Amino acid sequence: ADSEVLERARVSRGSVSRDAMSAEAPKTDPVAPVEQKVVTTELIQKYLNENEQLILAILENQNVGKLQECVQYQARLQQNLMYLAAVADATPK
Repeated sequence: ADSEVLERARVSRGSVSRDAMSAEAPKTDPVAPVEQKVVTTELIQKYLNENEQLILAILENQNVGKLQECVQYQARLQQNLMYLAAVADATPK
């Protein structure tokens, strides 16, 4: 059910591959200190791609009235955004 909605959101974009995002996030811990990780542009891009898919899944679930299902996607999106903000804050300017 939930995976079907997520899959439809992924497929409806066309340019996103079917396995671009799994229900799990990239194998990173968003609450781990940034200094303990090697932050690459590829890692950041994975988070951005996942965020796109999460937003599409949230919209799809909202459109079909499955508001409860949005909660898990919104929580993951918030984690990802907090991680990306921490990376941006720790990046020398």
